[in-house]
This record gives sequence, structure tokens and C-alpha cells, in this order.
Amino acid sequence: MSLISSISVRQFRNFSKYEARFDPGLNLIIGANGTGKSSLLEAISLNALSKSFRVHRDQVCIKEGESYFQTETIWKKGETEHKVQVNYLKDKGKNIIFDDAPLEKFSDLIGYFPLVIQSPENSALTDGGSKEKRNFFDRLFVQSSRTYLYHYQQYHQLLRQRNALLKELKLKKKLQYDPRLEFIDEKMIVPAWQISSFRKEKIQQFSLRFCQAFNESFSRYEAEIRFQPSLNSISFGDYESEFRQRCQKNLESDILLSRSLSGPQSDRFSFLLNRQPLESTASQGERKLWITLMKLSEGEMIAAETEEKPLFLLDDLFAELDLENSFTIVQRILNQQQVIITSTDLADISKHKIDAIEPNLKVLNLP
Repeated sequence: MSLISSISVRQFRNFSKYEARFDPGLNLIIGANGTGKSSLLEAISLNALSKSFRVHRDQVCIKEGESYFQTETIWKKGETEHKVQVNYLKDKGKNIIFDDAPLEKFSDLIGYFPLVIQSPENSALTDGGSKEKRNFFDRLFVQSSRTYLYHYQQYHQLLRQRNALLKELKLKKKLQYDPRLEFIDEKMIVPAWQISSFRKEKIQQFSLRFCQAFNESFSRYEAEIRFQPSLNSISFGDYESEFRQRCQKNLESDILLSRSLSGPQSDRFSFLLNRQPLESTASQGERKLWITLMKLSEGEMIAAETEEKPLFLLDDLFAELDLENSFTIVQRILNQQQVIITSTDLADISKHKIDAIEPNLKVLNLP
């Protein structure tokens, strides 16, 4: 069991200095737009996942006019207290201190304090294509399985090397199979197979969990998640053979595009609502319902796989969530071990009846 007890930030986003404490159960962060509600959740994600859920470049998190930022969180895991400190210095980069010792591999932090994040940026999950959907499942799987994290990192390191080599071959106008390319392809086969077979099994489990919850909660809807692997071989031997064949067959296209077309990075997903593509038929409110239930299902799956309930960070949860459907969502949220929700107005929380259901909630008001 992991709980966050407190956070302090310095020179982070719009904060010069700020500290906050959290309780088990439901915590609300209330403040007007621009006061830093999302920034606090972003700082928590930095300390639990080693990176922001909003941006790829840590430097943009530095307060304007400053040269560094620091975020520090205190966690309770079982009976043990842990401290995580993230320091970023402009032109020097980032370091992470875990219990007063430098963390050599940032990835060691992933999954230690499991986290589920819902934010406005998640709209790409229902509006975008397969890339955003792959990213959702990869974030879930790297937190719930160290084995998946290992193979994912190994594969994507090789994929970056392969794409760089493809770009080099394109510049040299060499459209033939290079021995260096063959060497990388051979090394990619095992992690590609591990990723593919893991996804097949776990996405099916997730889909059953999510669709059952969606259909039970909102009986007028029928939800469906479809997964189409880039390579669909059943055995490792067949996968190995098909992977080699695809790499050679797609060689010219790969070089011209400077991008590898075969492998887990090309797996495809479709979300269907009442048997129609979600992105083209669902309303904004229906998409928000979909995302919220996916996030709740994500948390349930992490808990099932790791026997540890995650912390939920729900940014602007009630935007576009109508009152008719919110009660079911609220009930599921209040069953979680620890939740942090942001909102611009406490009246909005009251409108969704949270304060009536959970009178002992913790409220943090940002100035």
C-alpha cells in the first residue's frame, strides 16, 4: 500500500515555493485557472514516474526567470516512509534522490509508487489514433510488470538505433539490406515477441474488465476495444520467421520513411461505442465517460497485478461530465485508497454530490 503524505516544490512552474499535505481517501485541490492545480499533479508524477505527464522536456517546468526546480514528496509504503526528490538544473539536467541516495536508473522508480493520471491531455486517447492508445497501455504495463518494462526499454532502444540507421541509408541512397541492420533486427526479435505476447494477453483482460464496467454502469451503451497486432503469430518460432520476412519485405519503405514499419510500434487499436467508432460518433460527454472508466479500470488492473492500489490524480475531472452519469463515476472513485482531484470551484464538487457522500474529504485551497 502506497500513500502520498506531502509535496513541496521550489521554482516549479508558477510556484516559487509551495507545500501541501495529503490524507488517505479523497483530497480536493481548489483554485482558479492558472493557480497551479495541474502543476502540483505534474510534480507528483515527476516524483513517482520520473517524468511529467504534460511535457517531454523537463526544462519547461522551471519557473520563468529561474535556473532550476526542485520537487520533493514523502510517501508511506506499508509501515515505511520514503522521500523522493527531483532536482533539475538548467544546462545540467535532472537527478533523482531516493531516500537520500542518488538514483542511478530513473526507471527503477517506475511502478514503485503506482499512479493513475487523468488530465485534459487524455482527450487524445479518444480523439487520436493507435499511437495514443498504445501509449495508454504501455504506461499501464510498465507500472504493473517489471518484465514488460525491461523488454519495452530494450526494444525501443534498438528501434531508435534502427531508425537512425535507416535515415543514414536514405541519405546515402542505399536501398539494400545492410549487415548492421540485420544485426539489429536479430536482437529485436525476442523483446518484440515478449511485448506482443504480453499485450495480447493483458489487453484482452483489460478489455473484459473495462467493457463489463462500462456496460454495467451505463446500460444504454455497448463498449468494445479491438486490438490488431502488427504481427499475429501464435508461437515464438512463427513470430521470429514473420518478423524477419517483414523487415526484409518492408526494407525499401522503411528506408524511404526512415521509420520501421514492422513490430509492436505498429500495433493498432479501435474503440467502439454501440458498434461505431468512438472518435467519430461519441459526444464530448461520452468520451469523458470512456476515458474516466478506462482510468478506473487501469487502477483496478494495476492493483490486481501488483497487489497494490495506485494513487489517482484526476485533473479537472468533472469538466464535460454530465450530472446524469457522474454519480456512478463518483461512487467508483470513492472506493479508491487515495485520490487527488482538482477543480476550479467547490460548488462544482457539491453539484456532483461528493461532499454529501464523503464528508471527511481534505480540501486544499490554492491562493
